[in-house]
Amino acid sequence: MRNRQIGEGNSESGSGAGLTASGKARRRIAVAVAAATIGLTVSWSASAVDGCKVLLCLAAPNGWSGISQCVPPMEQFLKDMAMGKAFPSCSMAGNPKTKTGSYAQPMPSNYYNECPAGTQALAQGAFAIMSATAPPAASQAAWAAQQQLLAGIGDGSQFTASSAVPVSSMPPEICVSGAPIGVVSVPMNLGNLRGLADVGVVSIAVPVYSTVTILQPNTSNNVIGVWIDSQLYNQVHW
Repeated sequence: MRNRQIGEGNSESGSGAGLTASGKARRRIAVAVAAATIGLTVSWSASAVDGCKVLLCLAAPNGWSGISQCVPPMEQFLKDMAMGKAFPSCSMAGNPKTKTGSYAQPMPSNYYNECPAGTQALAQGAFAIMSATAPPAASQAAWAAQQQLLAGIGDGSQFTASSAVPVSSMPPEICVSGAPIGVVSVPMNLGNLRGLADVGVVSIAVPVYSTVTILQPNTSNNVIGVWIDSQLYNQVHW
């Protein structure tokens, strides 16, 4: 039942579809999100459904827990989610099936957030170096030895926390942006690095990026995504 999404029921029927397609509905969502940003000072009408409150609270950029109006509906929402109940609907929400408008829905289980827009996860087993300048043409090995070598884990979806592997011991997710500004040859023992048998030292071509985003794992792999105007805006772990 957790695959149901905010807006699913109303966005495809009757007035819901019209609201989703209209500029008026998009403006209402934008105003509502702005209200959440400043502390939900908007007054709720008697006809407002819980799903709309949940959508607003999930979209709060600094988290819902610091907004007093969000605490009761969000606590009930999370309790319902834990019990396997369906997502509530919201007449103002967009349509997640067509990925249009503003809406919220569960994302695949993952302790890590998706990489920010314009970046991509460094593939598992790949390496990268972050530097504001390209590596020198000479003495690359000496230069590389002074840099932090970043190891990719992909999107991190393969990690599962347990008593043997707590979240605190999980490596960060590495997100790189754009094309590398250079490549440097780095000597390393891949066997020792990956906890395998000693295979000797080999030279690995490591790309250098001017921009790297490092994402630490969250304490839970239950995550809900919030899209505003079809763009991923927020990821809430619970």
